[in-house]
Amino acid sequence: MKNRLVVIRSMLVLFFIAALFAAVTDFAEGRYITVSWIAFAGVLSAMGAFWRSRECLIASLPFWTAALIRLYFIEQAPAGFTVIVNVRFVMFVLAACFLAAAYLIQMKEPMGRFMIGFAVAAMVTIIIGSLKENFNFADDPHYRNLGYSYVLSLYAAIFFVIGLARKQKMMRISGIVLAGLVVLKFYLHDIWTMSKLVKIIAGFTLGVAMVALSIIYQKFHDRIFPKKGSAAAFTVLAGLGLLAYAFGPGSAAATAETFRASSWHYYKDIAFSEPAQEDRAPLPAYGRLFLDDDMIRFGSGPDYRVVWNGSTLPHMTRMAVDDPKLSGATMPEVIYRQADTRSVTCVLKLPEPPAGAEYNGIEITADTQFEASALVETGRKAGEWESAGNYAVFSYQGSRGNVIRFAMGDRRFVRIRINARQNFNFPKAYYSAVRKQSYYVITVPVKSIVKDRDSDLRGSVYYYNNSGRRKISRLVMSFDDARYNRLMEIHAIGVGEKSYYRVMTARLSRNSGDPKTQVIDLNMPVTGSLKLVIIDGDDRPLTLSSFTVYVPREELVFELPPREEWKKGTAGAIRLYYGNQYSLPPAYDIRSTLDQSAGMVSFKAGPHKKNEAFAYSALEPPVSTWIIRIVFLLGLAGLAYPAWRILKHYTAEGMKT
Repeated sequence: MKNRLVVIRSMLVLFFIAALFAAVTDFAEGRYITVSWIAFAGVLSAMGAFWRSRECLIASLPFWTAALIRLYFIEQAPAGFTVIVNVRFVMFVLAACFLAAAYLIQMKEPMGRFMIGFAVAAMVTIIIGSLKENFNFADDPHYRNLGYSYVLSLYAAIFFVIGLARKQKMMRISGIVLAGLVVLKFYLHDIWTMSKLVKIIAGFTLGVAMVALSIIYQKFHDRIFPKKGSAAAFTVLAGLGLLAYAFGPGSAAATAETFRASSWHYYKDIAFSEPAQEDRAPLPAYGRLFLDDDMIRFGSGPDYRVVWNGSTLPHMTRMAVDDPKLSGATMPEVIYRQADTRSVTCVLKLPEPPAGAEYNGIEITADTQFEASALVETGRKAGEWESAGNYAVFSYQGSRGNVIRFAMGDRRFVRIRINARQNFNFPKAYYSAVRKQSYYVITVPVKSIVKDRDSDLRGSVYYYNNSGRRKISRLVMSFDDARYNRLMEIHAIGVGEKSYYRVMTARLSRNSGDPKTQVIDLNMPVTGSLKLVIIDGDDRPLTLSSFTVYVPREELVFELPPREEWKKGTAGAIRLYYGNQYSLPPAYDIRSTLDQSAGMVSFKAGPHKKNEAFAYSALEPPVSTWIIRIVFLLGLAGLAYPAWRILKHYTAEGMKT
């Protein structure tokens, strides 16, 4: 009978708690729902701890679960975010305080091991809240990552100090675990992904922390390690850790900008395109050199060095420049127009452009506002069409994106299919100067394109390994399928990066009789390898038949030596070095001080040559990098043993108490 009364009482209490929770939830709105849930669960768990009521404590668990899930995953940073001083962080602090209170209230008379969960939840909550604050505070991803390490380090120190002062074994262990996570995070992730400056800051900070740890250890080593000399050994190992962090992979000392010909793999001798240019009076201030395939394949902008008589000449890379005077617009002739229930198709005939120019854009207007997609095809005559891409066009509320840009070459006919029913007009066709060899066209064998499947997106995945680090600005793909209309996501990954980032999305579309080619112009040149995800849905994957990438033509502009200095040199004394992946980008003023009126003369490059003087150095990457890593690992291994002894000592002490 007594047991039945206990069960009935418990059921009534739980029913009352549920009804009260529902009433509180119904009363609150927006962020106040989370606040009310935290307060309700916190008061319930505190009452259970104070009254030693297991029923109340157990009853609070589902409410805590709901409140924390909402707090962790749903609550966002408020508008006008101010770090720390905002409603969201106050909620994290409130939740942590309630959880910690439930644990602290019953410390003198422990009610069971499950109460440790309240303390762990309190620590996890305040840490997550601080990490979220750092995420919204730091915009730069490198400094955001550094902030994560600082947050974890701060709480590691707080928990460890509290554990030492209050003789709390759990707090000491929590501090040590967090410190270990920071060290592992730095070595396994940060040194590979963070910028050099941030790596230096993070490494030096962690190195100093190691030294501080050794000092603390010296103060207590007699109680932990009775053997003589152990403190000195520990200090030495911590110092090695400091050196490893401060002068490791992120150190400027290892990768400082000093030209050493032995650090570059390749070079080309460069000279005037015409020998007579050397005798021009006055000699132009700048030289220009078009980048060829060797320079693009084996080098990149950051590692180009223009060297004359052992010294580097200020230089920069830029897109090949068109003649700005040769540009304008004409009015195309609409020779065909057809509309159906969903789209409008028009064929345009463009007049002959001025000599040395080609068309590169069409303006689309309408009598009313519009937003649509336009499939563009070009041809040398009507009926012989090649795809020029699929474009989004719009015009509404004072905003316009109604000019589509594409390369036409010598083609004069354009077919445009717009997926909207309006009276579209084409008032202007734009032209500009022909850029000689505007692109390097690289045909990629289809069998070299790695194909995979993404079951989550239900899509086909294609990987293109851009090992030459070329600046890809356009993709041309062909598929054997006769009809399709699918979305494609384009992702890229840079050299040394760990994950892909999305560049853009594009639409692949073809109807019966349309050309196979699909032209995708990238928003900006991409130097990394590509991952293309075609969303198939429930359709079968497309059959890729050809893959072509377009690399924009670039030129290297560099300052020439003064004429008197030039005459002291010898013919062919200027040399372009490339092929050093560890070099930093040069920082010359020429990018902002270039004077176009000072004159510019063309240079030509000689054959691609291997640098016979190339040699690895222990003072430069990659050898220096591996030396530092080995030193770091030795220091880390040496620190592991005393850290284990410290943990063992305090664990034994806690069991005694």
